[in-house]
Amino acid sequence: MDDQGKIKDAFEQVSRRILSDARNELYLGMRYLDLPLRALKVVISTDIRVIGTDGYHLAADPKAVADCYAQNRKLINRLYLHQVFHCLLRHITKPPREDYELWELSCDIAVESIIDGLRARCVRMAVPRARMNWYDRLHQRLKVLTAEGVYRVLSGEHLTEFDLNSLKETFRLDDHRLWPAGEEPDLPLPPPSRILDAKWKEISEKAASSYDSFGRESSDEEGALRTQIAATLR
Repeated sequence: MDDQGKIKDAFEQVSRRILSDARNELYLGMRYLDLPLRALKVVISTDIRVIGTDGYHLAADPKAVADCYAQNRKLINRLYLHQVFHCLLRHITKPPREDYELWELSCDIAVESIIDGLRARCVRMAVPRARMNWYDRLHQRLKVLTAEGVYRVLSGEHLTEFDLNSLKETFRLDDHRLWPAGEEPDLPLPPPSRILDAKWKEISEKAASSYDSFGRESSDEEGALRTQIAATLR
């Protein structure tokens, strides 16, 4: 192996260790997420923008992982949890809305609103003023910031290009290219998106039950995660 190969291999090993440590920290802080956290297999790839998931794997760029960790290790924990929540709330398998870019942003806002409300030390960080402004604006119309609710409100707001760019800069963190939403191959078997949706529906049901047992010990202040899981299951 040449020097470049050795460097690449070292980056991958370090990234795997960082992500493994992140998963362990998340579990210790939120035991009710044990099953969802174990449901994604880590894959290191330079073909992904920062981090993303297809519902089976958590793919991450090694340099991005290292950079985020160097900045603040909690950022890695939050990025990892962001992927888990997209799956747990089944954003990745829901049919995309007409304005797909706005739908993706709505999913990100819904996830980050939960993470920003968690009390667990492994993810707790100061919430930027820009986010608080958007949360306040949305809470005027919504009690709980589900992706569907956020999309419905934002769709009727006639957002300017400035507003859209503000949303992207404030909430866009991960890569959604791996999402199988809307996949409908002409096969006699159920399409992969439906199989994946059934998988995460079962995981969501078990996570909701586990939340009722463990969640109150170190949960989000308003129970937003439990509420969103329940809404998704309905």
